[in-house]
Amino acid sequence: MRISSMILALALAIPFASDALAAPTLANDRKIDIELREVEVKEVFKLLAGISETNVIVDPCVHGKVDIRLKNTPASLVFDALATKLGLVYSETSKGVEVTCRASASPAAEATRVSLVEHATPMPEVAAHLAKEAHLEGVDYRATRRPDVSVTLERVKVGTALTVLAETSGLSVRVEKGKVVVGD
Repeated sequence: MRISSMILALALAIPFASDALAAPTLANDRKIDIELREVEVKEVFKLLAGISETNVIVDPCVHGKVDIRLKNTPASLVFDALATKLGLVYSETSKGVEVTCRASASPAAEATRVSLVEHATPMPEVAAHLAKEAHLEGVDYRATRRPDVSVTLERVKVGTALTVLAETSGLSVRVEKGKVVVGD
């Protein structure tokens, strides 16, 4: 697990709110330091849109103030931290990253925990193992690259596993329509 993944997990110190979260694919995913207190979340997403050079569409249902402190963290994981804290979800569309309020998810989906122990395993196999562990319908592998991945995750929420796999592989990894979706 990379340092920024550990920082993200420690900084949040809260359970992941949904198994459908995964860091978005950004045009510029440079590492940033961010420390904000009592800032309107829409303003934070506006700031992140500028930093990441990505169009971010924030649904009117998204509101509230946040405190966030992360160091040396990719901008995509800052998006993920905000979504986790506030129960938001993303969808990547031709317009950009759309952020909206999470539709009600079943308590069982929110509580899903997985374990993965992979050593130099091709990403398609890792995604298949994750889908099986999370009781999902399968994998939609859209990426052109098939990097080998080494991770050890024990009883983590699906959202955490998705974030770590995305960072480790350099690919976009998310849950969409009951499947693990892997893209470039």
